[in-house]
Amino acid sequence: GKHAYTQSFWEDAQAFAHAVDWRNDRWLFGLFALEALSLLAVLLNRRSWERISAVFAVNAAVLFFAQRLNDLAARHWKAFSTQMYFDEHGAFAAVVLGVPLVLIQFLIVIFLLREAALMVIKVKRLELRKDFAKKKQEQKKDE
Repeated sequence: GKHAYTQSFWEDAQAFAHAVDWRNDRWLFGLFALEALSLLAVLLNRRSWERISAVFAVNAAVLFFAQRLNDLAARHWKAFSTQMYFDEHGAFAAVVLGVPLVLIQFLIVIFLLREAALMVIKVKRLELRKDFAKKKQEQKKDE
């Protein structure tokens, strides 16, 4: 959005991308690989509510501790990074960690709602079959 620094979201995104030392801060690719792995686990297991619920729980724990992780990274950034990205507000962590995980969580919720709807349909079909069989049996008794 518009604020004192730039005129548009696109300019903000470009400024962010140019500020990061992509060549030397390889840990970012490790982080993105973990996020991609999380997304892949969700997509491959989308029909297993147990598995995607486990991914949801892990992602939720990471999101819950994101501020603490940001504070820890701010104290020890020289051990793994060429620049200090971790401000007290956690803006960088929110962009590279929070946003991707929240989007994955949203996708998981969609898949879980789909599985719940399919389960309701399955139960209703079984009820209808049972009712139909019961009515058929009652008709045979009446004959």
